[in-house]
Amino acid sequence: MNPYVKYAYFLSPEEFIEEEAGLKARAVKIYRARRMVCELLHPQREAGIALPEVWNKNCRRQGSWYRSSSHKGEILVVTSFPLEGRRGVKIAPSDFQLCQRPNLEEVRMLAQSPAYLKVKPVEWETIDGFDREQFRLFRQGLLKLGLATPEESEEAFDSVFPGHCANHANFIEPGFYLEREGKKIPYSLGSTLRVCSACVELFDLLGDQFEEKLVVLCPGAVVSTGLPPDRYFSVTRV
Repeated sequence: MNPYVKYAYFLSPEEFIEEEAGLKARAVKIYRARRMVCELLHPQREAGIALPEVWNKNCRRQGSWYRSSSHKGEILVVTSFPLEGRRGVKIAPSDFQLCQRPNLEEVRMLAQSPAYLKVKPVEWETIDGFDREQFRLFRQGLLKLGLATPEESEEAFDSVFPGHCANHANFIEPGFYLEREGKKIPYSLGSTLRVCSACVELFDLLGDQFEEKLVVLCPGAVVSTGLPPDRYFSVTRV
């Protein structure tokens, strides 16, 4: 079996039409995401796309990061091979293991950092009943897969959400990172149960100023792809 690797690109509609023709000429089957963009990470999908409206579906609040980005209106393309001449990111498993977690005060400081507050979409922190129910269902899904304990599946959204904000903030102005050859490599601040909308970092909506990031999948990504929880993935520019 080939090692897991994905390549992700944002293309204009015109650029996608060009790439689609090339993929079809190679008899590559193109999967279309239905409810969540992370469906494209599934190991058995050689190529897939998420149209802009997919960001408004299951993860509509989280999709505000896409809608407020320079990629709004573009089509996300994820493949198991690089697209020649396109700029994007490569996503591959990493051996990195988290050794330093932020304490409650550090979480608060990250979630209130000026850099984070400047760019966060208003909708991201506008919580409603849909969000709380989605949070519960994802955790119940992990419980059924044996990837969460009953106690973890019953955690309250409000107790975890500040960590979600801090995690995104860490890819804007990192407080927690590795340093290699003088360059920062920010990483997710917790396990799968402690992060949300990993797509924001995996697909380079946040952290595109860094040559590498280390990202843990969120509950939705694990449930929709069968990929392992708590495993870090290296995201590098190509």
